[in-house]
Amino acid sequence: MNSSALMTSVSCLDRLDLYKKEKPFELRFPAPTGFPQKNMVISEYDGIEVKDVRGSEDQLSIEKNGFLVMKLDHDFDTMDFDNKEIIKSKYLPIVAESLKSRLGASRVLVHDFLVRKSHTTFPVSTGEVYEWEQPANLLHIDSTPNGTKQLVGNLSQELFVELSKKRCQYVTVWKPIKGPVRKWPLMMVDTSTVNVNADLEARDMVYYDSVVETHLVYNSDDYEFNYLSNQTTTEAWVILQTDSETLTGTPHSSFRNPLASDSDPERESIEGIVSVSHNAGSLKPVEEATTEIVTTPIPTASLTSQGNETQYDVFQGAYDKIKLNAKSFVENMLLVLPGDFELNGQDSMLTILYKP
Repeated sequence: MNSSALMTSVSCLDRLDLYKKEKPFELRFPAPTGFPQKNMVISEYDGIEVKDVRGSEDQLSIEKNGFLVMKLDHDFDTMDFDNKEIIKSKYLPIVAESLKSRLGASRVLVHDFLVRKSHTTFPVSTGEVYEWEQPANLLHIDSTPNGTKQLVGNLSQELFVELSKKRCQYVTVWKPIKGPVRKWPLMMVDTSTVNVNADLEARDMVYYDSVVETHLVYNSDDYEFNYLSNQTTTEAWVILQTDSETLTGTPHSSFRNPLASDSDPERESIEGIVSVSHNAGSLKPVEEATTEIVTTPIPTASLTSQGNETQYDVFQGAYDKIKLNAKSFVENMLLVLPGDFELNGQDSMLTILYKP
């Protein structure tokens, strides 16, 4: 075993004949009487070696490994990650600009974000409804190519057609809110060790009003697992989920760290859900761009000017309008910010793209 490696376990989907005729699914709401909540059979596999990439971060790339470590040049200690507006106005622009530079993207769209805070009993469930999403300790990929088409398809038809002509990648940007991370850090499977046809199985996550397709992962002795020891709040995983060309999404999961102690803080993290595109199928930065505004079909938007500031007023029927001050973003960076509003108790999403 590598001297900097850890030994742990991983949870994977069982290889069952059932899935040759029945697609794995999980209902994200109480199942109707007599209907199963899910048909997934999961097993835990011990003796998993996880290599520490600390010290070799510069050697990682999306093309070669399916993931990389990106430095975020900012002090996050005073940022309030419980505040959605702070996340959208302060944190997501940092993510978008950093990705634009690191990946050489011609366009960066931040679709959404997710904050996770592990309960003190995790991974044992108390049966209660948690205030925060819990860590995912099942080996998976966040999306499939079909799932990503659905995500991009929620944009305007014009943008959808434009993006379909470019190389597009769906990535997540994951970083701890508190660090260094010792309890339940993330581990990545090097995509060069994944057999797409044999190791991945599409799963439907069924919500009341939508279905999200992700990939579950079968266990394999060929996998090479990697993690970043003592990951800090300024170090972010960039994890490939899908690629419109030939790259494979990255299986990943949280894992039980044998070096963690009870005195270590519970894990808190934030992940940005992002799509990036590249001109002419390449991974090279663009030299010129124009300013564009893109919204999802859900709300309608109108553009107004008030003095030196430009605002975009969003309306949804009789619901409250949202004003997104765009001036500082239009001036100097490429990003998409989600703005959400309350719609029958559920968050709906607006995507706006500012391109300098």
